[in-house]
Amino acid sequence: MSTIEDEFRTDLQNDIFSELGKSVTLITKSGINYNSWGEEESATTTETTITIVPYNITNNRYSDQPMGELDEGDFEAAVPYDTSISAGDLITMDGITCEIKQLSKNYLPGNVCTIISLTKITPVVTDDVAST
Repeated sequence: MSTIEDEFRTDLQNDIFSELGKSVTLITKSGINYNSWGEEESATTTETTITIVPYNITNNRYSDQPMGELDEGDFEAAVPYDTSISAGDLITMDGITCEIKQLSKNYLPGNVCTIISLTKITPVVTDDVAST
């Protein structure tokens, strides 16, 4: 016998994630090593393809949202409830890499999806590139 939670999950999967979802690459880090200054020196990364539904894409300077302020270009996305993600993980889509700033389980009749807040990572310009 299915529960309301199961029905919501099925409806979200069939009507939202399958129809509107976008395949992206999730990059998770493990075994992170830090130097004496606390800077990351090395880590093992794992890449997985997941489905998200982006929304609240900002095109103004900022936007106040339930999970905090979104800067220009930041956005939120819904992720299936059973996707393993953490704050600090990276998502790459359409050649853009974003960091997961915050996540929140969405408990409508139970845990039916996770809402994540993402921010674009600005590429670092090195002196070698800047001097050419």
